[in-house]
Amino acid sequence: MTAAMDFLKRYVGKTPFDEESYKKGLAESTEFTPTAGTYRAAIGSQFQDLFNRPATSTDIAYYKDRLKQFGIANPREMASTVAESLYLTPEFERKAPLTPEEQTMSAYYGMPVRNKLGEKTGRYTSKAGDIEYKGLNYFS
Repeated sequence: MTAAMDFLKRYVGKTPFDEESYKKGLAESTEFTPTAGTYRAAIGSQFQDLFNRPATSTDIAYYKDRLKQFGIANPREMASTVAESLYLTPEFERKAPLTPEEQTMSAYYGMPVRNKLGEKTGRYTSKAGDIEYKGLNYFS
């Protein structure tokens, strides 16, 4: 038993690692430089999710510069920041899901009308929409 205690006494008051090498290793492991592909993926995924269209090269360039100005390198933070910016655009306002007020109006006036691009028109209808069938049209 004393041999074990003598062995353990060597570690009393000492850290099992060098603090400076730990700090250096932590700094190296957290450094991340985003590539052009990282920006393209983070920005493009938000455009596809929110606008149902791919981001143009102009969109990617604009938001890439914006993310660099803010110093954002984490891909999740990039996507979140881009999404927050896109929520404020007129395009999102036109293509967004219905607001509670619009849902109330649709309950009273009928289904909201959207154009072929999926944008809100501000009109409502009680008619069923035109349905296009890939196979035979049994309703004609």
